[in-house]
Order: sequence, then C-alpha cells, then structure tokens
Amino acid sequence: MPFLLDEATRANVAMEMILSGDYLHPTINGEFYINKPPLFNWIQILFVKIFNSDSELIFRLPVIASLLLFGLTIYLSLKREFGRTVAFLSSFAVITSGRILFYDSFIGLIDISFSWLIYLLIWSVYYFGIKKQYYKLFLSAYFFASLAFLMKALPSLVFLGMTLLVWFISRKEIRKLFSLQHIAGFAILLVMVGGYFFLYNIENPLDNYFTTLWTESSKRTFIDNNIWESVKHIFLFPLQFFYHFLPWTVLILLLLWKKNRITLWENELSRFFSLAFLFNILIYWASPAIYARYLFMFLPLLFGLMFYVLFKNDNAKFVRFIFKPLLIGASGLLMVFILISPLIANQNDYEYFWIKYFISITLILPLLIFTKRKAQNYILISMGALLLVRIVFNFYVIPHRYLHSSFLHQKNGAIVAGVVSNSDKLYVLEGTRIQHASTFYLMRQRKDILRFTNTIEDKNSCYIIEKEKRGEYPPHIVLYEFETRIQATKLCVVMFE
Repeated sequence: MPFLLDEATRANVAMEMILSGDYLHPTINGEFYINKPPLFNWIQILFVKIFNSDSELIFRLPVIASLLLFGLTIYLSLKREFGRTVAFLSSFAVITSGRILFYDSFIGLIDISFSWLIYLLIWSVYYFGIKKQYYKLFLSAYFFASLAFLMKALPSLVFLGMTLLVWFISRKEIRKLFSLQHIAGFAILLVMVGGYFFLYNIENPLDNYFTTLWTESSKRTFIDNNIWESVKHIFLFPLQFFYHFLPWTVLILLLLWKKNRITLWENELSRFFSLAFLFNILIYWASPAIYARYLFMFLPLLFGLMFYVLFKNDNAKFVRFIFKPLLIGASGLLMVFILISPLIANQNDYEYFWIKYFISITLILPLLIFTKRKAQNYILISMGALLLVRIVFNFYVIPHRYLHSSFLHQKNGAIVAGVVSNSDKLYVLEGTRIQHASTFYLMRQRKDILRFTNTIEDKNSCYIIEKEKRGEYPPHIVLYEFETRIQATKLCVVMFE
C-alpha cells in the first residue's frame, strides 16, 4: 500500500536525513521539522540501511518489530506475577484487539513503538519498586522516558510523572521523590534528552522548538478545545475505548462484580496496574482530539487485570452467559463469512480469488479440529479465528484497496512527475498544496530533497504549481500533471519560458 496518514511524514523525515546526511536536524521539504524528535526516524533509517531498500515495507518494519517485542514484553513481565496463562492471553489480546490487528499493525506510525516504551517504564517502576531497588527504579524509568521523549516528546514526561506519583503515594514513600536516587534518574534524562538538544543547537538554534513541542502535545487536550467538545468527549470516550479494542474489552464487564474489584486491590501488581491505568488515562479522557492509537500503552494493563480476575475468581456466570457465547458466536460468524465469500463477493475484483479462497479454507480446517478436541479453550480458538481473519484480510482487502483506491493513482503520478523532471532541479512554489506522500515518492524517484521556493529565477529548473493557479504565474510549459491527496488537488510540473 502507498503511505497513509502521517506515516508519509515519518518517512519523509527519514528520507531527507539520508539524502542530506544530517541526522540531527529533521527536515521536511528542506525546512526544519520540530514537531517530533527524531528517534523513530533513526530506527527507520537503520532498517533502510540494513535492508538496502527504501520501499514502504521497510519503513513499516519498525512497527511490526515493535509490536512483536511489545507482545513478548507483556508475556515476560506478567508470567511470574499472574501466571503463564494470563500472561500469554494478555499478550495476544493486545495483538489481536481490533484496532491493532486490522489497522495500526501495518501502518508505519510511532504509536506502537512509543507505547512499548511507556509500558516498559511502568513495569520498571513496579519491578524495582517492589524490591526497593530505588536507584534501578529511577534510572530505568528515566531511561525509558528519555527514549520515549526522543520519539514523541512531552507525553512521555506525563506518563513518567504520573506513574512515579502513583507508586510512591500508594506505597506511602513520597519522600523518595526527593531523594538522591531520583536525582540520579533525572540525570539520565538530562544526558540523553539534553545531550540531543545540545548537539542540535550547535548548528541550528532551538528558537520555538519547545513551544512547538508544547503545542503539538496540548492541541488535543481540553486546553485548546472548546468546552462542549470536551464535555461530549468525557461521555463518549469509554464507549470509543470499548469499541476500538473489541472483543477483549468485553472483559471490563467483570468489574460489575464486587468480588473482582476486591481481588484487584489485594494483589500488589494488580493494585498498581489499576492505579496506573486510572490516573494515566485521565489525561486522554479529558482530551477531545485524540486517536485510538494513542491508547495502546493502556492495553496490557487492562487486559492483564481482566484476565487475572477472570481466572482468579469464579466467574462462571459471566463466562457462560456473556463471554464464551460472544467469542464463539463471533468466531463462528467470521468463519461462515469466509466460507460463503464466493457467494457475496464480486470475484472479478480480486486477483487469484479461488487460490486465496482454497488457502483460507485449508487454514480453517485445523482451527475446526482444535475446536472439536479442545472446546474448553474457547479464548485460544477465538484468537486463532482473529488471526485467520487477518490472513484473509491480507489476501483480499489490502490488495483491493491497493488497486481501487486513489492512493495508488496519486503515488504513480508523483513517481512519473519525478521521472519527467529527473534531469532538472525541481522546486515547489510557495503556497502550493502538496501532501507528504507525494513529496516522498518524488524524492525517492529523484534521490533529491524537494524544496519550497518563492522565486522563479532558474529557467532551467522545473517547478510544481497548482493547476487552478496557473493563471497567476508567468508563461510556462506544462510537462506533466498529477494529483496529490489534499482534496485531490491537481498539480503541474512546469518550466517557465
């Protein structure tokens, strides 16, 4: 698939670093980009160098790697306290939750990697805190917070501060927040984050950098949104959270039973996870302009807690009348949908339809055999069904989007524009709307940074202008016309006479 959403922005920054050789100062169209620090871009560059490729797949691989490491971290961190079963199911619940499995797991954005670091931060506070190893607690927490800051800036400090407060206040050890151990941890942040900004400032002043970071972090909160939107979000947020991470958010209904709430408070880890979840999520609960991908770090906390009480207590009624029928029913419907797909799908819209259908049916058989022999493992069966549906999704939905969406047309247009202008310098005239995906494909084709300019001085260069604004410019020759994603705006590659 061509780049979607903000992943073109991330890829652009990485590509311009590679082309310029400047890995300290992120740019887009040759202009300094200060909305995000560059750690995620450095990781993308590492993958580009390792695989010697700048395809979309390579820019998305860091997300896939982060998701697998996220899942492994959840399992390893929970298995000792909650047991292997809870740890395994919590890990796979995160991976197979609807929003991640069918959307964010194949889009090259920061959020899964960032969420993994935040979860490591939260876990390190518990792991070393319960052992009273305070130097290790603060050093590890600030280390992961520093990495997260270099990826997404200020939100990492909010998670750090809130998690430390939750731990030490709940443990009645608030004095530790004013200790030498805490100063040592802060020194890690100073060295890692301060060191980057010191190096950045050598060649480019930090003017407006921190103002921009604050704006990027606060623009989605109640600070920069009207009261009505904030109030409406407070009521809608729980429903949105429940919807995006189905089917496993159904486990939240376990909290309707008082015995389960009591159980969460009796265990050290479950109590800390409960407090860390509640107090950290308040920031997003009060922020009306957020996306579901900002909430991934909360999933291992929530699913770990819910699977823990599911197996710890007798929840037979919940399992018998709600959870098991829902999972088995949904899994059955998904399998039936796959089986009857030849009857409801236009087969001409899909390449190799019957080969893919045969493979899909072949994959259903072992799941059916497992269901017959191990029906009591209904959660594993449902997770297997979700993973199978994702494979079918890969077979049919993604190729269909690739062939029939406007994104491929826009990608190919930008590539041809790069070919047409390849022997000349190419600029974008100021005021021209061009989406970052178009910029990326032009740069990848030309192996040159696409810069903006407000002057027409070089008659041997090519320029990109908007088609509807051609009358505003001096006489010119149109070499090629293509479309960018911003309101399907038509752009022209021109040479001025």
